[in-house]
Amino acid sequence: MRPGHVVAGYEPNARGADALALALLLAGRSGARLTVVNVPPTGWPTHTKGAVDAEWVAYLREQSGAALDNARAIIESLLPVRPHEPGRVDYEVHFHRGSGHGLADFASGRGADAVVIGSAPGGRKGRLRMGSTADQLLHGAPVPVVMAPSGFAAQEVRRLERLTFSYLRQEGADRALALAASMAESMELPLRLVTLLIGGSVSGTRATELRTEMLRKLSIEADEDLRAAVASAAAAPHLDPAYVSTETATGTSVAAALGRIEWYQGDLLVCASGRSGPLRRVFLGDTNIDILRAAIVPVAVLPRGVAAPDPRRPRRGAPAQ
Repeated sequence: MRPGHVVAGYEPNARGADALALALLLAGRSGARLTVVNVPPTGWPTHTKGAVDAEWVAYLREQSGAALDNARAIIESLLPVRPHEPGRVDYEVHFHRGSGHGLADFASGRGADAVVIGSAPGGRKGRLRMGSTADQLLHGAPVPVVMAPSGFAAQEVRRLERLTFSYLRQEGADRALALAASMAESMELPLRLVTLLIGGSVSGTRATELRTEMLRKLSIEADEDLRAAVASAAAAPHLDPAYVSTETATGTSVAAALGRIEWYQGDLLVCASGRSGPLRRVFLGDTNIDILRAAIVPVAVLPRGVAAPDPRRPRRGAPAQ
């Protein structure tokens, strides 16, 4: 999947700036069109049936216009220090009762390939926090949803460096992997497949020995699964296996396992949707919720069951640096 059109949800605050910084990296890496969208609430109905308070709508449009002027200034300040630029940048207002639903509706109507948002207020710097916007998008968006950690704009990340895919062999995993491999190929990024092995904390010598042995066996199985996954990605043919790496990480929790992994500043962590969600929609499963809470890099969640395109292009050379 080559992102040809990226939508950034913008509010005139710190999380809006974080979304813009990440959206610029994503759109710039693939030369995609970037549309910055502000979603004000729909107007209030008046006593006249079917009418809407015109003054209130005018006020909202004025506020949205000011917000987009602010976004334009941020984009213009960031472009000179980015090695890659988007194909074009547009700014639009889209009225909707819910900001997340509004962004999903806009992305679907305009044929966008991804929606980028910032984290909700109140979270820790460098971490992701779900609010109502993220909750609406992560439970029904028709395109990948990408979240920037709190304070991402201040980190001054200048380029995406690698795509890390959270891999677990299960139903739908191969399709999600093919889509992730296609994304990495189209953006000329190396791909890393990571499997998290979670073993709860135990006490006592015997219980500790059993846990260690269980994780050892799971690690062997995970390594075999990852080797098969690399072969699957290579056969797509979306990515040269020379630019695919694998890693397993163990821990007593998802946060502990993720903490054992080395991260680039320009990493993008990609997750598949939960198996119980609707087809062709993003749906956040329990494990992904834990990943979102523990991640220290931007996270993208893919819609369930969406197949990667098969461009039938010759393989590329080495990943761009």
